[in-house]
Amino acid sequence: MEDQDETTEDKLAAELDLRFLARVALAGLALHFAGYAADCPAAGDAAAAVFFAGWLWEGATPQRRASREQTTHTFIRCAATLAPRPSRGDRAVGAAGPGVLTLAQIRDAVTKALADRKAKAYLFESYARGDATARDEIYILVIVEKMPEDWAKETADLTGAIHKAVGDDCKEIVLYLADEATYGEWKGAFGTPHYAVATEGIRLV
Repeated sequence: MEDQDETTEDKLAAELDLRFLARVALAGLALHFAGYAADCPAAGDAAAAVFFAGWLWEGATPQRRASREQTTHTFIRCAATLAPRPSRGDRAVGAAGPGVLTLAQIRDAVTKALADRKAKAYLFESYARGDATARDEIYILVIVEKMPEDWAKETADLTGAIHKAVGDDCKEIVLYLADEATYGEWKGAFGTPHYAVATEGIRLV
């Protein structure tokens, strides 16, 4: 009887998770579209990331957080495919912004941002592959020994510190935070930032 109650409770929690994710997804896409319309995608995506961060950690057990994390990564990948972005040719020619940053510039900015933190940082996606254009996001995974209690604030603080070091608030930075254990668990899971870092990442710090 007790096991049956726990199963029912889990099903109800999962259903509520999906309902809330649907609302978060709509808000996230709206913010993403608004950011591109204003030619400052970083602002929209940063706000969407805060929504996801709150959903990921609020009132969840470690097991449910892992499930939510995978769902979040899947949605972000789908949203990136559906969101209106210029073609590669258009992005390379006449795109607004300061242009493509060098690896040295990114490494210097991340080194400054992590100066008082014990962490490792990796660059991945187009900037790591060497085919980035002026409108491409800078993808960074920061790995710490233990996740801070206020995960969302730490992510926002690090992203802001890197923006400040780069000198351009509209240069989109997509920053993920993971602890050593989580990275080790997910680095073999295709489609996750952990996998991308393990297969194509460049160590920054």
